[in-house]
Amino acid sequence: FFVVGIPSFDDRRVDAHSQGQLPTAKETNVSMMLLDEYKMYGDIWVTPNRDYYRDMNEKLLGVLKYGVEKGADYIIKPDDDYCVSLAVLNQTITNHEKGHADSELYAGTNYWEGTEYQSMRGPHGETSPFMSGAIIVVSRKLAEILVGPDWVPNVLRGSYGTSSDDANLGKMIDRAKEEHNVSVNTVVNRNLIQCNLWRHKTLAELFQDCYSQDLAKKKSTLVKWSI
Repeated sequence: FFVVGIPSFDDRRVDAHSQGQLPTAKETNVSMMLLDEYKMYGDIWVTPNRDYYRDMNEKLLGVLKYGVEKGADYIIKPDDDYCVSLAVLNQTITNHEKGHADSELYAGTNYWEGTEYQSMRGPHGETSPFMSGAIIVVSRKLAEILVGPDWVPNVLRGSYGTSSDDANLGKMIDRAKEEHNVSVNTVVNRNLIQCNLWRHKTLAELFQDCYSQDLAKKKSTLVKWSI
């Protein structure tokens, strides 16, 4: 399904104390279209933050929280212009469970040390390795920590020093390892990407091309994880 924030098309002051302020006409129209699609297909989940890039941290936490609440063993967050290879995903999970049964899984497609750019550092120069956000996989128990006992520090992302949710996730996971003594198996696999929007004209074409056959063959595995 698709995860979206609150439609935001508003150039009014964000700090204005305006009681009874109405949404803009575009915000109303987009909200109604999203609501219609949700009623028809049930394929949308809305996080309670405005859909601005600077608020991606809240959106990521909302995805993890949703996956935990739904009982998913693994939570997969792909960007909307990428498709996950279900075969590679299932093999990644199988390898993890066979070889790292006592650890949690943090997987992705591109690994950064967190030292490559100044913008990746925390407010006091802190660095953490992380996966860039094209596709990210987090196991349930790790997600439970991130949206459970660590909810407050993770929502207060100013302590992590960036608006980038993927870089922040690396810092969240380092915090979980230190504060909660959790072991994390970090896996990098570019083959988690099956295809991307760059080769397709529309999202509909992308998903039809990527998943029409894959879902038919692997439908029974979908109860294990949440995208």
